[in-house]
Parts: sequence; structure tokens; C-alpha cells
Amino acid sequence: MPFDFYKYLKDPNNPKLLKDMPTISIKKRNTDKYIIYDRGKVRLDYIAGQVYSDETLWRLIMWANPEYFIEFDIPTGAVLRVPYPMNDVISEVTQQLVNYSSQ
Repeated sequence: MPFDFYKYLKDPNNPKLLKDMPTISIKKRNTDKYIIYDRGKVRLDYIAGQVYSDETLWRLIMWANPEYFIEFDIPTGAVLRVPYPMNDVISEVTQQLVNYSSQ
């Protein structure tokens, strides 16, 4: 089952309302993986599927590479950081979302 990043942004009084997604920063780890991006051959969901066995976690890769706003900004040949291990990264992101939602 895909991880639901948005559940932390729901308004408890009105579940139809969501807060804006905050800026997420993912710290560098010695265990991170690095790949050379080739726009014509791969997409971030494919990379996430290969590394995390979950294509929906592509946004972890985007958050780890804040110099790119959307996937289409990433040039061929760019070295992308893929944060790893997945459980540690999800815990880090979840903590940021919990902190944000309690504001």
C-alpha cells in the first residue's frame, strides 16, 4: 500500500480541506544512492520502484534533490541523490509533516 503523505495535512474538522505541502528537506546519509539520470530512458517512478519497490515514493527523490522543481527540470546526465534506506527517510519526512501539521 502506498505511503499517504497527505494524511498529515488533512484538517481534522473538515477532511475535505488540506494544508499546503510544506517544503521537505531530506538529510544526506552515507547510505544514499546516486544515479545518473537519463530523461529518455527512465522516470522517477521507475527509479523509486527499483530502489524502494514502490513507484509512488518518487517524491522522496524529488525532495532529496531540491535544485529541481519538477521531474521535467532534470537534465539528462544529472546526478540524482536517492535517499536510502527507505524506512529512515519515511520516518524523517513523517516527523516533518507531523511538526508542520501541529502548527
